Amino acid sequence: MKDSQSISPDTNDIHKIIKNETDALTDILHEQTLELIFNEGLKVVKVSTVQHHFRIGYNRAANILEKIRKSNRNSNLKNKR
Repeated sequence: MKDSQSISPDTNDIHKIIKNETDALTDILHEQTLELIFNEGLKVVKVSTVQHHFRIGYNRAANILEKIRKSNRNSNLKNKR
């Protein structure tokens, strides 16, 4: 017979873990995208370039480029969709 106080993970805890892992991956991709831009000497970066280089979806690639644009880390960078 099972104990009535079995341990089950809280759904909110699972969502927090997934969000933290997603945020960490986005941060890594953010840094790698900056490296790609500077190493390749790109003046114009298309979402599709980031999408294909990292094999990620359009929304994630667009969000990374938008975050880079907003951070003003490279004011000469133009984001093309």
